[in-house]
Amino acid sequence: MADIPALKWRPIAEAPMDGTPIIGTRLRARYSDERFLAIVWWQAEFDAWIAGAREMCMHNGYTFEDGSARRLHSPDIREPDHWVPWPQDPAHPSRATPEEPTDDR
Repeated sequence: MADIPALKWRPIAEAPMDGTPIIGTRLRARYSDERFLAIVWWQAEFDAWIAGAREMCMHNGYTFEDGSARRLHSPDIREPDHWVPWPQDPAHPSRATPEEPTDDR
């Protein structure tokens, strides 16, 4: 088994804000129930780090005022203060994020 490298937590200000999933945490929590470890990404629609959201889709032929047929709502907003990049899969080093589809069957 390969050695697992130690995580080097970075300040959240250094995290990519382009929708790339990262592992976020709150190291400076005052209370234990404020601590978390989650896969999060910056969602510009909410101007926040989120761990998920619901999606509303319009019926065929209908759109929202801005012309789009989908809209996110009810975000699971997190407030990490530190982050690490999503680790590469040793079996598939080209995969950078957990969302990428796999061709393995």
